[in-house]
Amino acid sequence: MNQRFGMFCAAARKRAGYSQEAAAELFGVSARSISDYENSKTLVPDDIAAKMVKVYDAVWLGYLYLSLDSVVGQMVLPPIEVKELSSSLLDLQVRMKKVGDIQLEFAEIGSDNRIEEKEMPIYEKCITIISSLIGSAFSVVIAPKKESALAVASTDPKVRRRL
Repeated sequence: MNQRFGMFCAAARKRAGYSQEAAAELFGVSARSISDYENSKTLVPDDIAAKMVKVYDAVWLGYLYLSLDSVVGQMVLPPIEVKELSSSLLDLQVRMKKVGDIQLEFAEIGSDNRIEEKEMPIYEKCITIISSLIGSAFSVVIAPKKESALAVASTDPKVRRRL
């Protein structure tokens, strides 16, 4: 269990304007359970994490949940950099251009439904560029639209590596 995730749960709840008691009622758990989640004493169950994301309007919290506490999330989610919305949008445009630049090469490699040994370096380069595009797209989705607890996450070096 990641010890920091509870801190982000508390920050998201407070930003959304809920007390522990009100959140507990919305999630169908006790206020003690909310306290235990926020103090990293108890692992947040998937269904409660999903409710937190929705009720707190905090997509970034869901990304953190998956990238910090889920082995599968750690394997498949690209690292992202937390930026202001405008910076995230510009970065996404740059990465979209890079994908456009490799589009023909990528199509040629995959047109025969197999990747030959000599094509592997180009294929891997294309996958790296596409993965960076995915990370940039996630950055836009979770970019703070207003002051949020995500700013706290972006200053924590251990979390920033995962983000």
